[in-house]
Amino acid sequence: MKKYPSDDVTLVDLAKLVPPPAVPCDFVDASTACAYVRSKGLSFPSEFLAFAHMYGTGHFVSSNTHEIIVYNPCSPYYLERISRDTRALDSLLIHMVKLKSGLQRTGLAGVLPAGRDTDDGLLIWLTNDDPNKWRIALVCHSKDTFEVFDGGIVRFLVSYFGNDCEVVGWRGRRVAGRVPVYRFETPWE
Repeated sequence: MKKYPSDDVTLVDLAKLVPPPAVPCDFVDASTACAYVRSKGLSFPSEFLAFAHMYGTGHFVSSNTHEIIVYNPCSPYYLERISRDTRALDSLLIHMVKLKSGLQRTGLAGVLPAGRDTDDGLLIWLTNDDPNKWRIALVCHSKDTFEVFDGGIVRFLVSYFGNDCEVVGWRGRRVAGRVPVYRFETPWE
């Protein structure tokens, strides 16, 4: 599991690195997604719900065309997206020995799609009975990588955008050894 230099990472830190939209898209109601997660015996990390309210639906876009999409639980398309990616993850589990063995070592309650990128990266939540202990993992089929990161989505993004965390699956997206500058775009942009 990859560790970060600091444990004290907040949404304020993320907003400094990549400002949120002035008016987020789909940021009001996460009740359907929360009900779905509750049906699995889980609840979302409070940090993730705060992220969804601050950023809404959209994607992080870099100058080198890389996009990172974190699924918004307030979006009317949330369940459709995680359903699609659950099928993709099931397929990956059949073909990627590294993924299967990595998941077995994590000691988690389950997995839940968290987002994707414009390459073939799939962000997944490694869930736990305690939502504040959920972790993020990145699976890249073409690179045969499975990386587990210590902490939730905000901590992962702050560490990545701030060049404090090496993400092997996205190594080819670095420019002169550094993570390029990202901006957040809503579907309206």
